[in-house]
Amino acid sequence: MNTASLQLLQVQRQVPPPVLDERQRYSVPETLALLRTSRASLYKLLRDGALTPIKQGRRTYISGAEIARLSQVPA
Repeated sequence: MNTASLQLLQVQRQVPPPVLDERQRYSVPETLALLRTSRASLYKLLRDGALTPIKQGRRTYISGAEIARLSQVPA
């Protein structure tokens, strides 16, 4: 690994994780950041029924309560 890659990793580690609010709904990109997972893994969780989506037109949201339940992190 070169020094630029190491510096980037150090900066990424300093960014605090997003704060979870159980009363809010989160878009797919926001949910990915909260769960720190890939898009494919998130859609697998939705397909398997581990997360219940909220559909609004073509948009997909996940409630904060669902994310907290899955990650077992108190909000």
